[in-house]
Amino acid sequence: MDEEELSWVFYYHRDGKITQTIDPNRTEPWYLKNDSTLVVNGGARKLQVDQYEMVISYETRFNGEPAWADMVFEHASDVPTDPL
Repeated sequence: MDEEELSWVFYYHRDGKITQTIDPNRTEPWYLKNDSTLVVNGGARKLQVDQYEMVISYETRFNGEPAWADMVFEHASDVPTDPL
């Protein structure tokens, strides 16, 4: 990933919408199906959460072959202006 992609921030709002810094006007629906499954825009993704990070894994294709991609998120504050 390039520096711009690494700077994107995704916000998972409690009301079931995702917003992002790359396109603030775009929203996507999300919900927890169970403790290890996150559904985004109707597509199921594997979810792992611990005290330091959240990992969302999804199936994709790479060079025409099935592959899994991991998105690793550092935990953020509930308050967007909180510097921590």
